[in-house]
Amino acid sequence: MQYTASSFAQPIVSLFGFLLHPRVHRPRIEGAFPAPSAMESHSEDGTLDGLILPASRKLKERFGWFKRFQQGLAQEYVLYIAIAAIALLVASLA
Repeated sequence: MQYTASSFAQPIVSLFGFLLHPRVHRPRIEGAFPAPSAMESHSEDGTLDGLILPASRKLKERFGWFKRFQQGLAQEYVLYIAIAAIALLVASLA
């Protein structure tokens, strides 16, 4: 028997079960001398699955074209910084 974080948090999870939707997978224990078994429980992360992941997928689709600027060449990154510095200098002088 183990005392894990899931068993420690179980009272809170059961109290807020209407929000967390916990799932419990109980093993089938049969016979006088059952084989070793394990119980699993988990709660879906509603914020991650319902908000963050869909939003990040949409951002990835929208800004997928930007990957061509990220090739990993240091010379290109230095060029980008130089262009940005020149643009800021011109903007501050105007």
